[in-house]
Amino acid sequence: DIEISDDDIREYYEENKNQYDKVSFRLAYFPIETKADATDDEKDELKEEAKAKALEFLDKAVDGETFKTLVKEKEEADELAYYEGLDEEKKAEYDEDKEEEEKALQEKLATMTEEEIAAFESAKANADYSIIYSMVKSNIDNASTEMGTWLFDLSRNYGDKEAFLSGNGFYAIYFISRDTTVTLPSARHIL
Repeated sequence: DIEISDDDIREYYEENKNQYDKVSFRLAYFPIETKADATDDEKDELKEEAKAKALEFLDKAVDGETFKTLVKEKEEADELAYYEGLDEEKKAEYDEDKEEEEKALQEKLATMTEEEIAAFESAKANADYSIIYSMVKSNIDNASTEMGTWLFDLSRNYGDKEAFLSGNGFYAIYFISRDTTVTLPSARHIL
């Protein structure tokens, strides 16, 4: 028989907690709008602009619900800005794609019962534009070690907010919770 003591489990956990501890958080991404021919000074200025946008976003996000609302507004504004940046030919293609999507949706709705339509409309109205991410530290460190350190700091509380540079943009982070529950398989599952 193999015997594993509580001390063995605790020791294993302490050595591998980055694989087990999870944090939950919401995020919004603010890209750095760089140009290929930008000078270093211009790149620094664009970086500061993206950071300022992320921090302004976080200032407005007084709780989880406003964070979600702000993400929805940001996504709608980003889509509009994308559309407005298209040339006339691309706008026509975009409009055609949207019309096809709407036509397909109407065809689908025509085959649904009243209850299914009501459920669909309710889901659409309550769409959550801000996913709650739940990740272990090793996965977060791949994006930003600084962000991982902040998220896993034991003093972190629900509603804490911060912006972090990662790659070509800033993540605006809204902390929700930390989960240190470890579920290890029993020996019966292994055998």
